[in-house]
Amino acid sequence: MSGMFPSTFNVQRKLKLRRLHFGNASAQYRSSTVLSMGPGDFANLPLLEYLNIRNKKMTMAPELGDCHYFQTLLASGSDITEVTLPVGGNLKRLELPEHI
Repeated sequence: MSGMFPSTFNVQRKLKLRRLHFGNASAQYRSSTVLSMGPGDFANLPLLEYLNIRNKKMTMAPELGDCHYFQTLLASGSDITEVTLPVGGNLKRLELPEHI
């Protein structure tokens, strides 16, 4: 999805998505679009394992507490100021912005 520069991602029902790729490691990727996700959107993605929001502007911090299979967060270059991770999760890789 990163090539489409999405600005809204709304999850109304439970989905079996395992990977979400909104961002890009390239410094030129920094777009003017702001990714808007609601507070319950990640709760509807219980199987999510991977989230890439590199160089992406976000309206709220990712709340991944309900994603019990979560393993990888790539958020370098993003403007998030916090993230909620699942308790006792299976985290393998975590890249946060420099300001955190």
